[in-house]
Order: sequence, then structure tokens, then C-alpha cells
Amino acid sequence: MKNVLLFFFLLFSASVFANKIDDLKTGDGVCKFLAKIEPRLKDLLIDTHLVYRDSVERKIADSLHVKMWQKTDFNNDGQTDLLVYGHNGSALLLAVISDKDNYKIDYLTLSYSPPVYYPVIKKDVWETSLLLYSRRENEDTNIVNGDVVWHGAAPHKLSCLKLIYQYNSFIESNPNPVKHTIQNISYSTDGGFGTCPIYNLTINSKREAIYQPKMYCGDTGTFYLTIDTASYNQIIELLNATNFPALSDKYAVEWTDDDTCYLAVSYDNGKEKKIEDYGKQGTYGLSALYSELSKLRKTQKWKRIKQ
Repeated sequence: MKNVLLFFFLLFSASVFANKIDDLKTGDGVCKFLAKIEPRLKDLLIDTHLVYRDSVERKIADSLHVKMWQKTDFNNDGQTDLLVYGHNGSALLLAVISDKDNYKIDYLTLSYSPPVYYPVIKKDVWETSLLLYSRRENEDTNIVNGDVVWHGAAPHKLSCLKLIYQYNSFIESNPNPVKHTIQNISYSTDGGFGTCPIYNLTINSKREAIYQPKMYCGDTGTFYLTIDTASYNQIIELLNATNFPALSDKYAVEWTDDDTCYLAVSYDNGKEKKIEDYGKQGTYGLSALYSELSKLRKTQKWKRIKQ
């Protein structure tokens, strides 16, 4: 009887955590699946030769055992996620994070002309990480003693960016973040060319926040609230995970007519860090932070204190 109950328990567990990604078997099936959940990906092609266009690039990909699509569980929620590297007018790297019948797509290229990536999934006891290898342009590359190197003034290994899924986004891995004492966070946007929301948001160490929508926000005036503890703590943890004091003061994407955001952080009793980010894609961690700050406008119950 116990064995029968165990069988049905395992069967039930599998059905609860199963999703359509588990059923994918081929690259064509992956493309059809993505086209259904995101029409903008209807022209996506999964083809090694479209991404790695010459023998050197393909040799590097082979040496790293790169796969153009892979299944894994990035966020350890028991759901199967999908990583795809394909061609959709330009090289496109994306991860589909599954949540039963709803799917979230994280695009992992932060520019219109990203470098050629060599994505490798690494699993250990504590986390699943994504290693994004890349190399410098216009340099000869070889495989030496199992390591990929290029020859310029001196041989160098491929660069590698390690990403993990944390705080609802992919961010740069920072296993030992410094826990700075945050006194105040100020975040504002300028809207750029178009209808991007323009607003100011400030948060102090007591979780008190002031929100001032300026344009394209649907509201006017000045709003106040005390942010719920969970949301506030996540923002502070994510901010520290970005290692913000060591980041550049200014970032900019290579295209035009985008919006700019301004982040100012007062911390550790008198220190201040200011970041100007045109395109809001300075780092993966910063992009995740901007997203969490923006969500506060919709997830919190603001009280209008001034018209």
C-alpha cells in the first residue's frame, strides 16, 4: 500500500511541476514554442552556423561544448527553464523562465550589436549559473592546452561573465556582497524620445518613499507611503549585490532617442554614489534594480499628499 501511495505522490508531483518546456525535443520545436508565447520571435532561427559564422568561432563553441538551446532550472523553483541562443535578425540570447502556464522572457543581450557569446550552463550544489564567454573582435584565436586564447601583444583567455538568476532577474554573480548601510535612494527618469514614464522616486532608511510622476504616468501630484518590509529589503539586497560603489558613474547604449535614468545612493554615513545610465542597461544588476524600483509605482498603495 505504501508503494502505491508513493507512486501516486510522485506522479502528482511530476504533473504539478511539469510544463511545456519539458516536452521540447528539437530546435524546430523550440522555435515554434517561442513563436506562440512571443510573436516577435516568430522568425527566430536556431542554427549554429548563423551565430558562429566562421571556423574559429565554431572551434571555440565546440571546445566549450556550447549548445544552442538547453533546459535547466535557473531559479530553483522546480520548473524547467529554457536557454536559447539563436538568430532573429541579429544574434539574440534569451532565457525563458517558466511559471507553470505563464512564461517570462529575459533578454540577455544589452545592446543591438552584442559580442558573439558562448553560453555555458554551470550547475553546482548551491546554484545554477550562466557563463557568458566572449572574445575581442579582430583578434586571432586558438585553442592552447584546452584553453581558448587569442593572440595580440600577448595571449589572453576568453573573458567570462557569470550570471545568476536572483531577485527576479539575471544579475552578475556576487557571492560575497558588502552590506552597505543605505541612508537614501533617489531614482529618476527623463523619458527620452517617446512616451517612457518620467518620474522621481526617493526612499529613505525608514522605508518612507516619495513618488512624483511627471509625465506619461497616468497620475499627477506627489505621493507618499511606507514601503512594505519585503519589497524594501529586496531592493537593498539587490543594490548591494550590484556592488554599486565600484560601478561607473556613467553608462550609455550605442543607439539614440532612448531614455536616461539617474540613480543616487547615500550610504555608510556620508558617502554618495551617482550613476547616469542612458538606455538603462549599464549592467545586468542595475537593469534589475531599475525594474524593481519601477514596480513600486504599481505594487504599493500610495497616498496623494499634494496635487
